[in-house]
Amino acid sequence: MKSRFSRAGFLAVLMVVLLPYNLYAECDFFLIEPLVFTGNTIRVGDVKVPPIDKLVQGCTSKDKLSGLFDIVISEHRTGDRTIYYFMSGEDGNKVRTRTCKEYIFAIKKGMTVKTERDHRLELSFRRICGVLNALSNSAPFKHDYIDAKKNLSVGALPVILLSAPMGEKYEKLVADSEKEVSFEGYLKDKNSLLSLVDKIKNNPEGTYLETWYGDSEEDGNGFWLELEIIAKSDFNKDGYSDFLVHVLKISNRGVWYDSDFILLSSKDHSKKLYDVYGNGFSCVYKDKGYVCSDSSKDKALPSWSAFE
Repeated sequence: MKSRFSRAGFLAVLMVVLLPYNLYAECDFFLIEPLVFTGNTIRVGDVKVPPIDKLVQGCTSKDKLSGLFDIVISEHRTGDRTIYYFMSGEDGNKVRTRTCKEYIFAIKKGMTVKTERDHRLELSFRRICGVLNALSNSAPFKHDYIDAKKNLSVGALPVILLSAPMGEKYEKLVADSEKEVSFEGYLKDKNSLLSLVDKIKNNPEGTYLETWYGDSEEDGNGFWLELEIIAKSDFNKDGYSDFLVHVLKISNRGVWYDSDFILLSSKDHSKKLYDVYGNGFSCVYKDKGYVCSDSSKDKALPSWSAFE
């Protein structure tokens, strides 16, 4: 009798543990960072920042996205209406951009930010709207090989992700990546100036990574790189699972910063590095080698953008 109860208890625990994975097959996507609703606004992540009215996380269907593109993206300065005027065309005339629907429409019309102020105001829109657009255009995957790489493992990330106006030259990062050099490889190199900070140690799931790269912080010639896994699905619709990753780069003194999204994917358990798809670049395994796109060398490969 005791054995029967013990077995029943074990099966109950097992079902609780495996339930998310059983449901996963029915998900349109899996949110690792939640969509957070506060009042009439929305954000991605920052679950420790109050107040929070509702969270959407985990196994999620596209039905949950209904109406989210029409939510006003606020910076909590409702009295300042100029915060919604940061996108403009070549003529310099700015358009009102309050929601993701308006922001994405402005991008498709070729509008961009022109000043440092506009760039700063765009950051929250780019993060939230990029996530919503990528999720809405995703598809359930048929093959899943990325879990074996342990999320943002330093041994699976190619050094091409360290590209920025300062630091190592882009050509060297491409060459090293094609030699399958990873963050781990740079960390083992005594001449490398890559150093992971404490935040990766506080994220045992490996879904968040922050690192310093370049010259010393005192010299101000390097930058911070933040990688954050937002969701899992098939975002480029090639049948394979991808991680949607938000990338934030900031120079030491804040003179330059950039916010964008990449996909980390894999088509084979045995491959060392992730296939990486970004806006205008990619590094993938092809013809028995790891190749990074470089139009100057006739190595154009499929790229991906959260806003296409």
